[in-house]
Amino acid sequence: MSQVSALLATASVLAATSTDAAHPMHKKIGAFTEAMMPQVMGDGADQWGTFDCPVDHNNASRGTFKDRFVYNTKYWDGKSPIQFYLNGEAPVQGTPIGLFMGNLAEKYKSAIVVIEHRWFGKSIPGSTADTKLMQDTLTVEQAMADVPALIAHMEKNVFNGTFDWYLVGGSYSGAMTIWMLEENGHPEKFFAAWSASGVVQPTFAFTEYDGHVKEVTKGKCADTMYNVSRAVANLWDQGELEFLGKTLQFVSSGSNALGKKDVLSSILPFGAVQYSQRVRLCDSIEKSTNDGSDKGQVVAWANLGLTLRGAGKSSFE
Repeated sequence: MSQVSALLATASVLAATSTDAAHPMHKKIGAFTEAMMPQVMGDGADQWGTFDCPVDHNNASRGTFKDRFVYNTKYWDGKSPIQFYLNGEAPVQGTPIGLFMGNLAEKYKSAIVVIEHRWFGKSIPGSTADTKLMQDTLTVEQAMADVPALIAHMEKNVFNGTFDWYLVGGSYSGAMTIWMLEENGHPEKFFAAWSASGVVQPTFAFTEYDGHVKEVTKGKCADTMYNVSRAVANLWDQGELEFLGKTLQFVSSGSNALGKKDVLSSILPFGAVQYSQRVRLCDSIEKSTNDGSDKGQVVAWANLGLTLRGAGKSSFE
C-alpha cells in the first residue's frame, strides 16, 4: 500500500489548490468535470458534523483535528444496519442518497454515514507545508484507523447505541474497503462490505482508456476532443502560453505554472464517459461551432465547458 500512500500525498497537495473555487484552473478546465458529474450527492435530510480525530493514531502527542462527516437517516428505522461510505480522495459533497446506496437505504431502512478523508476538503490535520506530518499521517493505514474512530463517535454521540455496519467504497476507497476487511485492517467492525471497482490492481499510464473513450464517443464528439487537444498542443509549442492560460484559466508562468502534460490531461472530460454523462456531453459538442483555427477551437471549448456548467459564455471571444 506504500505506492497508494505516496499517491495520496501528491493528490492531497493538488486538492488543496485545485478544489478551491478561487483557483484559476478550477474555473474552466474543471468546468467540464463539474458540469458532467451527476447531481446525486446529498439532499435536505443530510446532517453535517465533525469529530475529534487523532492526527496520528500512532502518536497521541500530535493531538486531534476536526474530521468532517455527513449522515442521513431519511429511511432509517433506528435499528437496521448502517451503511458507512468511504468518500475517498476528494471533499465530501453529501451522502450518496441519490445513488444505489440510497436505494439500499430505502429498501432495508438503513442510515448512511460518510467520512471525509483526512487531508481533503475541510478535514485538514495540519499545515500542508509540513512534509514530515503529511508523510506520517497521509497514509492508507491512518485513513483506515479514522473509520472505527468515527463509528465510535456516531454510536456514542449520535445514534446512542451499538449497530451493525456495512462498509462501502469505490475506486481508491473500494480498495480501502477490501483492506479494511483484512487482518491488519478493522474486519471486526463490519458484517458486510461492498467494494465498487476497487483498485487493488492499479495500472499506471492506462492509455487503453483513451481508446475506449474514442470508441464510445465517435463522430464529431470524438473528433472535437482530438482537435482541441491538438490545438492546445500546437499553441503551447508556438509559445502561446499567455493565451492558453487566460482562456483556460490556469497558471501559465512563475513557480506555480502548470506543464503541458498537466493541461492536456485536464482539458478532456473523460470522467463524463466514466460516469454515464457521455450522451449529454456529446449532444452539446454536436451543437457547438468554431472557426476551425487553433485559437477558435480552444475558445469554443472553454465556452462549452462554462455553458454546460450553467455559467454562460466566457469573455474571451
